[in-house]
Amino acid sequence: MPILTTLKPAIELTEVWKYEQGGREPRLALRQLAEKLLPEAQALVTPAVVVDFFPVSEVKHDRITLEGGHRLRGPDAARLLAPAKEVVVGVVTIGPALEEQASQYFANGQPAHGYLLDCLGTAAVTNLVQQVCAHLENLAAARGWPLGFPLSPGDAGWPIAEQKTVFALVPAETIGVRLTDSCAMLPKKSISFVAGLGPGMLTAAEGSQCDYCSLRDTCRYRHGPQ
Repeated sequence: MPILTTLKPAIELTEVWKYEQGGREPRLALRQLAEKLLPEAQALVTPAVVVDFFPVSEVKHDRITLEGGHRLRGPDAARLLAPAKEVVVGVVTIGPALEEQASQYFANGQPAHGYLLDCLGTAAVTNLVQQVCAHLENLAAARGWPLGFPLSPGDAGWPIAEQKTVFALVPAETIGVRLTDSCAMLPKKSISFVAGLGPGMLTAAEGSQCDYCSLRDTCRYRHGPQ
């Protein structure tokens, strides 16, 4: 069960504006403050990743059954993972320090600092997932298969309650991530995901979960192929 701690997220301000400003260039004062906060954000990031691989034993219209008996439930998730011969399950985090500092800024009456530091944290954990998937693509290629794009509980067609299954499959506590009663992750700058390995998997270069969401034509946060 690989636990990766050597990856270092690259925080790009262009990614921050893409998600937080809808691709629009922010006003000068906001951009300058983000540039000032960037070194602090990078210093506060403590990335960690835990992943594991599970052979698929059965596919049905609303669930994927893994060897060992765990089931990933949800009709859209099952459809997208249907070609998979194996499933990789992972949890990634940048740790609690950045969000704690962002909260401190808000408490000190510096909401712009808190907001932008939080945005930088979102960009960091998103980039970390991209780096992990690039690593997993190499492992999948060694098996002779493509890696499908990652899905997270709460995405369209996959209930947030499926977080419980993800956390049953990988020991996220070993990297300091826990699940609340409402299935939110702590630290908040954490992402859980599942991706399929197998012939015919739709890769990140070919699409994303946003292609299957009912808000795909209007959502400002939509992802394209990567």
